[in-house]
Amino acid sequence: SITIPDSVTSIGEAAFRNATSLTSITIPDSVTSIDGWAFYGTRITSIFLPESLFAEGSSGISTRALSGSNINTIYCPEDNETCQNMQFETCSNYCGGCCGTWQPKTVDIKTYTQDSAGRYKIDGKTYASLSDFENGNEFKRTSYTPAEVIPLLKGGRNNSIKFTFK
Repeated sequence: SITIPDSVTSIGEAAFRNATSLTSITIPDSVTSIDGWAFYGTRITSIFLPESLFAEGSSGISTRALSGSNINTIYCPEDNETCQNMQFETCSNYCGGCCGTWQPKTVDIKTYTQDSAGRYKIDGKTYASLSDFENGNEFKRTSYTPAEVIPLLKGGRNNSIKFTFK
C-alpha cells in the first residue's frame, strides 16, 4: 500500500512498473496526470481517481494508464461524466511505450462522493477514509447532537435508549 504525497502532481509512464507487492494506492487531489503503464505489473485491483485529473488545465489520465495491470474497478467522482465514460486500452507487453496490438481493457466503473468532513460514500455506505473502505470498515457515528436525537425520541422508535448530554 502506498499513499502518494500531496506534493506530487504527476504519475509518470511505468512509474510503478513491476511493483508486484503493491496492492493499493491512494492518489491525492494534487495529481493532475497519470501516464501510460503507470500501474503495469502491480497487484492493485481497484483505484480511486481524484477530481483533479479531470479539472480544466490538467493532463488527465492516459487511456493506457491501466495497461498490463490487474485494475478491474475504477471509482470516479459521482458528478464527473468524463471519468465515468472513459475507455481504456491494454497491452501486456511493455517495451518502453510500444505495443504490437492494443485491446480494449474492460473495467467496472463505479462512483463515489466525498462530504465536507472528507468521508467517502460508496455503494450507499460511508467510510472515514479510503483505507477503511479497502478494509471494509464502514463509518459508524458515535456521537449525536441534541437536535439530531430529539426527533428520534418523538418518533418513539426505541424508548429504551438513554442519552446523556454534556
